[in-house]
Amino acid sequence: MACVIAASYIEAPQFRSKPLIPVAADSFPVIDLSPMLLEKDCREPKAMEKLVNQVRRALKEWGAFHVINHGVPLQVIPNMRAKLA
Repeated sequence: MACVIAASYIEAPQFRSKPLIPVAADSFPVIDLSPMLLEKDCREPKAMEKLVNQVRRALKEWGAFHVINHGVPLQVIPNMRAKLA
């Protein structure tokens, strides 16, 4: 079985969010969840270990982090935020 990300998880380039400002290395942590979008048996252990370590470090040093490549469609996010308000 080939390890690929399902097309339904891939946002078209024109709809992908763009950073409003450049992110400096010492700024708020940004965690890329794309390694988790692969089928479970296709995930690379080293990539998953790196992801876990990034989350651990972000929580220890900052208490929070920004998530990118999470697979949630951009159209869903405004409605979700409205319901949380």
